Amino acid sequence: MNDLLVKMGHNSSRIEHHWRSVTREYAHQILEFIFTMEMTHNLAINSKPFAHSISNCYLNQFGPEAEFYTNGLFDTSDGSFKLYAWTSITDGETYTYDTGVIGIDTERIGILWATDPM
Repeated sequence: MNDLLVKMGHNSSRIEHHWRSVTREYAHQILEFIFTMEMTHNLAINSKPFAHSISNCYLNQFGPEAEFYTNGLFDTSDGSFKLYAWTSITDGETYTYDTGVIGIDTERIGILWATDPM
């Protein structure tokens, strides 16, 4: 994962020991969240069908043995799904929020990530 981030120009040393393993189902929730919420102000974006479709497409690229990781902690206590803490992979001060999912199986590694500007 760290090699992938370095190749993409992100800061791998900051997050190296902060990855959280998540199930495929939880990864799907995270991906739908990043496509349906404006994270900075926790505002809903009307894109649920797109979010569901792109999340499924991404996750279906990986075999059943795949492992999924994220940098975020999400709060579901009040019935909603919102990001409340994360370790950023970005180097700059440009973004207030960044989160997503890295998937790894025996043949591939992929990242689907979102950032919200200040």
